[in-house]
Amino acid sequence: MKVPFLNPYLLGLVLLLFCGCSSSSGEDPEVIEEIETTQVKIQSFSGEYVYVDNEATLLGENFGSDKSKIKIQLDGVAVEIQTVAPNRITFKIPTGTSTFPELKMEIPNASILFEETYEGITVLENDKNQWIAMEHSFGAIESIKDFKGVSKEHIYFAIKSSTSDPSSSAPYEVKKSSNGGANIYVLNQDYNFFSGGVHITPGNKEYSFRGGHLYRYAQGNPGDWQLLDDFSGNSSWPLDFYVDDEEKNTVVATSEGRIYRSTNNGAFEKEYEKMPTGRYEFDSFFALSPNHIWLGGFTFQESTYDYSPAKILQLKQDGNWYGNTVEVEIKDGNFESIKNILFVNEAIGFGIVKITNYIEESQKYVIIRSGSSGDFWNIVHEHDGKIEGFTFKDENTGWFIAGRDIYQTVDGGTTWEVMHTSNTDCKGILYHEETLWVMANNQLLKYYF
Repeated sequence: MKVPFLNPYLLGLVLLLFCGCSSSSGEDPEVIEEIETTQVKIQSFSGEYVYVDNEATLLGENFGSDKSKIKIQLDGVAVEIQTVAPNRITFKIPTGTSTFPELKMEIPNASILFEETYEGITVLENDKNQWIAMEHSFGAIESIKDFKGVSKEHIYFAIKSSTSDPSSSAPYEVKKSSNGGANIYVLNQDYNFFSGGVHITPGNKEYSFRGGHLYRYAQGNPGDWQLLDDFSGNSSWPLDFYVDDEEKNTVVATSEGRIYRSTNNGAFEKEYEKMPTGRYEFDSFFALSPNHIWLGGFTFQESTYDYSPAKILQLKQDGNWYGNTVEVEIKDGNFESIKNILFVNEAIGFGIVKITNYIEESQKYVIIRSGSSGDFWNIVHEHDGKIEGFTFKDENTGWFIAGRDIYQTVDGGTTWEVMHTSNTDCKGILYHEETLWVMANNQLLKYYF
């Protein structure tokens, strides 16, 4: 038998490889660990706005609980995180943050996803005793009506824009802001009116008086209005209306002084027909409560040489309506009209009266004051230019706007001083919850007390 020849060199190489493999068999192979990534969802902020240097609350999912691992920036500036929970983070808004800041977040081993419904936070300045200006694009404003507050930073108003065509008139367009004026948007066109008004209750229930029809907005169904009553057949245009906070009592007034009332959400009944004698109309309305209401207006002139006093219709404590003549400045040719009326309590009220003298071809505005629920009035201030509007905090402190100037009184209207001068003409003014609001052409001014 022939024995095969074994190459000693080949045999040595095989043994070397075998020994090398055996010597490394006791070591663990290198393992590459896969790191799990967590998906973090950012959903929304709690609330529509937050003040500078205050805490904001961010809502979402999978934030964890270790705030040392989370980094948040607003406009590229790191914020001071206060608390962290899996579904919320609270942090302080840094000084200098813009109104609509860009939010960025970093968490190790996490992917950050902004939900489609996410809306950034609105940051408001809240420095007291100084004016804050917020630019807007309203264009030229002819007048403002129903400038009211619902809550601290929730306001609404109706704007009539100026038109270049003197033969046409624009309707009042209703606007609203729920974040301190940072965003102002137009409510549905169904709110707009030529005569009438709009009202939003503290519970955000909305009413609109337009075309002689009073509507209530049905919450939950956009554009779904409930017709409460039709007052278009009373031969006078709608003036304004009042709804109490509980929505139990509603009072509607027309330009000729017809009054309708609904109690406990019942049907409307005519409460007052109109004053039996004289030719007059009303173009201002104010309700302190369902039982304290005032209408201000004018008496028609028989000729330009006659004296035509202002007119007032008021609901008194005894439940009856009384019509009174308000003789502001008795003079041949004077035509007097109460353009605005406001009461701070049941006894003390103020009015803006426009006095036009057709003999002298002159015009002026005066502020009148009553300490007798409207029975008697006296002039407390005369102004050569047009007074666009006024507002009062109490019987002593108040403000009015004329041109670009904002005037203030602290003695019940006896003396007035310029508090501030705007860059553009002021058109509307409101005091509400320790804040003074002024609407001007292309800007909104705020002053926190």
